[in-house]
Amino acid sequence: MTYYDKLIFVDYDGTITTQDTVLKSINLFMDPKEAYKTATKLHEGEITLSEAVHGCFDGLDANLLDRMVDNIKDVNIREGFEEFLFRMDELQIPVVLLSAGFEPLIMSKIGHLKHSFLDMYYGRIDASGETLKIDSDFDDGIELINKQEVMNLYKSDMKIIIGDGLTDLGMAINADVAFARGQLVDMLKDRGVDYVLWNDFFDVTRKIEAL
Repeated sequence: MTYYDKLIFVDYDGTITTQDTVLKSINLFMDPKEAYKTATKLHEGEITLSEAVHGCFDGLDANLLDRMVDNIKDVNIREGFEEFLFRMDELQIPVVLLSAGFEPLIMSKIGHLKHSFLDMYYGRIDASGETLKIDSDFDDGIELINKQEVMNLYKSDMKIIIGDGLTDLGMAINADVAFARGQLVDMLKDRGVDYVLWNDFFDVTRKIEAL
């Protein structure tokens, strides 16, 4: 197992992107009332995140995948992200993408940067048949990607995470340094977990340089 001095794990939806591409895809084809019911069940713990994602996407017409990719063309990458990757390469701090999003949606936005990452983990959409099928190598029935499990595959003196929401909570709690924005800030406050507030990737770069 390779050992790293510092290692960064970065979320995708709502972190690298300014909008959540999975939610944007759900809103493309799902009735708003049904989407609200699913979100409520998830929030109240009646269903897991993995169950919610499978329930929304499994069995959909496979032709919807092209529409989903086209639907996120207007989603922006957060300011300073490419510069952040370049600077981390200069500092020899590897970056791992760790996302509960889907490969085709992610690659349509940052596929040209894939060689800047040490590794990339994400959900898969199988559109080879008549209907869509969602899976991942780290689906534990609770999360589509168990991010903490992936983090445990790596050895490092300092594990740094960058996130914004519910799917980032587990890895934020287990990180040495957690960069948080959005919903993740409130969840870490509630649990008394220290975090570094950030707005864009220029912020992240400056603060990592100062570590």
